[in-house]
Amino acid sequence: MQSNINITYTICSLLILTSTVHAQETEVKALNNAFNLFSAYQNGKVDSLPRNATNYYIVVAHLDSTFKTFILHEKSHDYEKFVLAKNKTNFKFFRLENGVEIDAASFVVDSVRYVVFSYNIQNRPNYFIKRLPDNKIVFDGSAHAAYIDGMYSIEKNRILLVEEDGDRNTSRKVSVIASEGKAWKQLKAFKGQAFGQVAGDYMNKKFVNKRTYFQLDCEMEVLMTAPQDANQIYFIEKTKTLSYKQYDENRRFKKIESKYENGIFIIDDYNVGDAFSSSSPVAPM
Repeated sequence: MQSNINITYTICSLLILTSTVHAQETEVKALNNAFNLFSAYQNGKVDSLPRNATNYYIVVAHLDSTFKTFILHEKSHDYEKFVLAKNKTNFKFFRLENGVEIDAASFVVDSVRYVVFSYNIQNRPNYFIKRLPDNKIVFDGSAHAAYIDGMYSIEKNRILLVEEDGDRNTSRKVSVIASEGKAWKQLKAFKGQAFGQVAGDYMNKKFVNKRTYFQLDCEMEVLMTAPQDANQIYFIEKTKTLSYKQYDENRRFKKIESKYENGIFIIDDYNVGDAFSSSSPVAPM
């Protein structure tokens, strides 16, 4: 009798597992189709969708809706084709049949586990943050970046996000997120000199009393010359202190710090290239 029970249990378990895998494969196939459609549209190969602003957003909305359907599968973060990235314990990826990479990075904030799912196709990056305990998508990256480099607790219902930015993901953008409610929202939590305030001269900074991002700009060519941690953002949750290392041409640094007080970080945007040019000789460490 016990043997029959064990056999029945095993068969049921296998059926459930097969059903789960099949469901994920169905969603991945739909994801393949959505990325193929996006690529074909961008290349002007969809006769029924001439290239214009309206159709672009129709195709993008379909892409992100399909991506979210994959994410919302309760086992999406454990999809069998994910491969753990080398030297990264919290980052894994798999590739679709068209070569598009789907990434998943895990973070634990206030004892809650989150997974950031992301993609980047033809200069269109995006990510979504899923809260695992209730299988909910809580934040949409709004096509501003593809990857999250850090995720930290500031205080109750306030989370610090560090995005990877720039053409080769070597720059950093930091934002503060209000994490209460069904959907998280970015706050204007930074004060100081900011990039992007002068038309035609993005790097020309001007004072902004409240802004959404703190930006640390670092081109790949500059990072090849500067110390490898010149583009790193640090955050100490206990003291609510945000910081980075500002190097000089002799590779000495001073730590630039800002403490979160009254809902604000007072900190200026910074360009690592101000101290290191891409043509400078590489100095020994």
